Amino acid sequence: MSQAFRPFLEHLVPELGKVAKARFGDPGTVEYKFPGNPVTEVDREIESLAVQAILKEFPGHAIRGEETGHTPGKDAYEWHIDPIDGTMNFVRGVPFFSVSLGVTHGNEIVAGAVLDPLRGELFVADGTVATLNENPIQVSPAKTISEAAVSLQTSSRGVIFEKPDFMKLVHRRVQKTRKLGSIALELAYVSCGRLDLLVAAKGSPQAWWDIAGGWALVTAAGGVVTDIHKQALTPKAMNLLAGPAELVEGFHDLYNNA
Repeated sequence: MSQAFRPFLEHLVPELGKVAKARFGDPGTVEYKFPGNPVTEVDREIESLAVQAILKEFPGHAIRGEETGHTPGKDAYEWHIDPIDGTMNFVRGVPFFSVSLGVTHGNEIVAGAVLDPLRGELFVADGTVATLNENPIQVSPAKTISEAAVSLQTSSRGVIFEKPDFMKLVHRRVQKTRKLGSIALELAYVSCGRLDLLVAAKGSPQAWWDIAGGWALVTAAGGVVTDIHKQALTPKAMNLLAGPAELVEGFHDLYNNA
């Protein structure tokens, strides 16, 4: 079902990345959707290019973009576009951001790609195959929470999980925590073992344009993606865990026993 997406993603996403790379350090007009959430003219330019290319290649597919909203389609496939994931980093000159595209069929993730434009690293997933610059990748072999380097995505807005002191426990029990500023690229890092686990809890539903590309990568690389209650992700999911099955299970146990 997803095999036809790989050649398209391998061609399109680097083209989009060229725009982001060329404009790094020159973001142009910056607006704020709300405090701490910037959008630039570069975001809009990249998303427009992506939408045009997708509609040309897959005219029946729906599209959901961070900046342009929802474009309905007659097919069950839907594209999720984050033109620059990590816009705050991009605006401030921090060299850690990504271009992310993911494809769903209903609530099933079927393909995706995440590009680090500055490092020239293209992560692509279709079905059960995940690659980094065309080389196969797998999630980390780590098996216990105590040896895990964890990407921890939290926000000051809203309630974090249902246990107020849980995050303090997490910091004590895992090896290291990181928050680098681009959840899509951090999911890509989980897919190739640079990070062992990603935990996201922001007090509001996870936007699928943020996570779809990385979600595809983690699952294709042999990992799992669930919510904190071991349920499959839906558009209403308030949190997510992504990584090797044993680490995700270990984090579930840590949460349940907290």
